[in-house]
Amino acid sequence: MEQKSMSDNISGMETQHKELGGHVKSLCNSLKNGCALSDLTGKLDKLIEFTDAHFVDEEKLMRLYGFDGLESHRRTHKLLSDSLAGLRENILDNFGEEEKKKLVAFLEGDFHDHIIEDMQAWERGEISKKFAYQRLHKHESSGQSGDMPAYATESGQIVLGVHIAD
Repeated sequence: MEQKSMSDNISGMETQHKELGGHVKSLCNSLKNGCALSDLTGKLDKLIEFTDAHFVDEEKLMRLYGFDGLESHRRTHKLLSDSLAGLRENILDNFGEEEKKKLVAFLEGDFHDHIIEDMQAWERGEISKKFAYQRLHKHESSGQSGDMPAYATESGQIVLGVHIAD
């Protein structure tokens, strides 16, 4: 398996978040404008499949970079995935307006908020900066000798790995 740089990994997360947002928008538009159950379940299944794969990818990166908030983030992912799966089952059991409204509310609410917050954090470099800070702190507190790959940004911020725009 090919190793990717931190910047490639961050770019990949940005791309996945945008694609996930596209799936959500398409599904919400279908729900609001009326669609056949078969069309809805196809889009919903596609969203669930993509979401599960994205969450796995994101958690792998968080583990790779030693992100301290991984367990909390993983619990949030599980809660979102379980909620999405439960809403899917409700739609299949009762393809009515009430279930459609619940699904739209979830997608435009908690689900959307999590994806947008993550996307913005990756795009601003916050997650990778947190990773860099945590790795540097762990290296210093472990008493290890030797240099960690790092550099200072124009603002003087110490960052590990590849350059991250301020």
